[in-house]
Amino acid sequence: MYVVSRDNVVYIFGGLKEVRIGELVMLESGYYEFFPDLERGGYWSTWMLRDIADLVDETNAEWDAQVKRDLGGA
Repeated sequence: MYVVSRDNVVYIFGGLKEVRIGELVMLESGYYEFFPDLERGGYWSTWMLRDIADLVDETNAEWDAQVKRDLGGA
């Protein structure tokens, strides 16, 4: 389970503790992107990447809808 804190830090719950894995950063476009904590090392399983992609998509959903409305695409 992934959780985004108020300061856009992404945590995963591993056992009894939460582990920081990265953060969501808003780029100039207004969209958020995930920046992993590279110091952790190791690998990223495909299921983890899909979950993180879903988390980013959910975070961007409202902004994406607004952009599409403004551009006449939705």
